[in-house]
Amino acid sequence: MSCRSQGPRRGHRWKAAADMPTRLALAIPPTTAKLALLLDLPRNEPAAIEVFDVAGRRVLSQDVSALGPGRHRIQLQEALASGLYLVRARQGTEAVVVRAVVLR
Repeated sequence: MSCRSQGPRRGHRWKAAADMPTRLALAIPPTTAKLALLLDLPRNEPAAIEVFDVAGRRVLSQDVSALGPGRHRIQLQEALASGLYLVRARQGTEAVVVRAVVLR
């Protein structure tokens, strides 16, 4: 799975440590194009994103550790078939799972 991070916009700087995420978070914004993820990484530790189909098969996996701590928008480059998916983000001992629906 390849992904493209769209971290802080050009010219935007985190103002203080309070602006940095304090816990792992994942969200799927509404989209009609390829699946996009909003990911908060609180620490500079190994992190990964995995996408599973409803049968529990992992269809995509990506190490996102290189993104570093902060808020990231990740655009998945692979097109998924129509259906329901579970997207899991993991970092350290934390994991979050959200549902995603792909309609073509």
